[in-house]
Amino acid sequence: MRKPGRMLGVLLLVALAGCASEVSVGTAYDPLTVFPRQGTFAWDEGSNVISEQVAHLGLAELLPPAVEGALASRGWQKASADAADLLVSYQLSVATWVQVATPDSEERSRAMGTLSVALLDPENKQRLWVGFIQADVAPSVSHEERRKRIEAALERLFKEFPP
Repeated sequence: MRKPGRMLGVLLLVALAGCASEVSVGTAYDPLTVFPRQGTFAWDEGSNVISEQVAHLGLAELLPPAVEGALASRGWQKASADAADLLVSYQLSVATWVQVATPDSEERSRAMGTLSVALLDPENKQRLWVGFIQADVAPSVSHEERRKRIEAALERLFKEFPP
């Protein structure tokens, strides 16, 4: 017989280990949609949004090819919007907060970015699949390092796609 306290301790440890990751990902999808193993996609032009706080980091140039690469590695091909099985869009928002100084530390600010990638039905633009990536924003990293981090996060995001 297992003791409830021990099991609770194990569950708490697992939960805390998940919080320790610098990048977290999650997905949600319409369970009534049957996603083909391979298909075509196009960008939902004009629907992509990047927070002004990080616009200077070049993410508008980095995100589309990284998303396209993640989908291509799963057998999906880019097509024209009128011939695509799915439309793709993204939104990147940033929340910044200040950690109040204590006698032992300085006041610091922290920025957390959330990237959502949506796959839409081209007929009605209903969201069929949505993925979320959340990570600390690191403005001091190089453009190349930022590209690598984005690609790695998107690979994790699309790991189980199609569902």
